[in-house]
Amino acid sequence: MSTQPSAISGQSELWPLLVDEMIDQASSMEVDVAKRIIEAYFAGNHKLERKQMSNLVAIAGETGSVPIVEDFVRYQMGRDTNRRTWNAGHPKSLGNSILDHLKELKNSATALLERARKRAPELAPSPADEKEKNRVWSLLTCRFVAYLEHAFVYYKNEKGLAGGEQ
Repeated sequence: MSTQPSAISGQSELWPLLVDEMIDQASSMEVDVAKRIIEAYFAGNHKLERKQMSNLVAIAGETGSVPIVEDFVRYQMGRDTNRRTWNAGHPKSLGNSILDHLKELKNSATALLERARKRAPELAPSPADEKEKNRVWSLLTCRFVAYLEHAFVYYKNEKGLAGGEQ
């Protein structure tokens, strides 16, 4: 029995690396989207605390399921009866902006996988592989919510300095 890895297992190990590289390339666009969402949020009356944004990042990092992240955002929106945190923002709420972009990320994950398949068809899993689509959607979501937190911390600090908040 040979202890050498087979060519097939070597190929299957390369696929995630290719996808990760493509996710890295798409990240600069996600930084810009996160920045625009947070800028719109801070244009209005905002009371969201950093801990709430950190909780979003933690949920995204702990689960491989974007629907669980969406559920967390909807839960936070439901709790915000005064429309000052997750339901605040212009032209639409922070929560709705995040939920809308998570839907867009699902489409981005599908498109990214198609580009990866065209680039290296011999490495690609089945086009109908929902598990792979969900994995990539989850990775894109984790990065996106991290970029949201980065932008939030920056703008919270800027607003704090300008508006006298602590």
